[in-house]
Amino acid sequence: MEHINEYKSLIESLKLLACSYDEQKLLLPNFVDVQDEVLNTFYESFLLLPVLIESNYMSMRAIAAIVRLNNWITLTEQDGASMNLISFKEGSEWNKVRALAKKALDELNEGLTLPDLSSINWVPQ
Repeated sequence: MEHINEYKSLIESLKLLACSYDEQKLLLPNFVDVQDEVLNTFYESFLLLPVLIESNYMSMRAIAAIVRLNNWITLTEQDGASMNLISFKEGSEWNKVRALAKKALDELNEGLTLPDLSSINWVPQ
């Protein structure tokens, strides 16, 4: 299948986004900012969405779920009060992001398991 790596990247980023903060923290290296890394991993995968759409990798419902998730993240980030660690850990806005990521995985017929992040090369700064 063409573009399988792009698809896997999207799936793993959704799985990471769907995890609780505590799971995210355990999955990521100690030297990263968890919130930034989780969001950047999703954004980098989201940029690949047009290639996946053109290759008919997913249904319109799955595409809508992913775009809806991206829109909610954008709105949440614009609310300065939601961009702190406490909100990211347990705030209702970020819990909705996690729920929308789970919904996107469901629309893609992908199971909700821990993400495989082995393809990411972590570089301490």
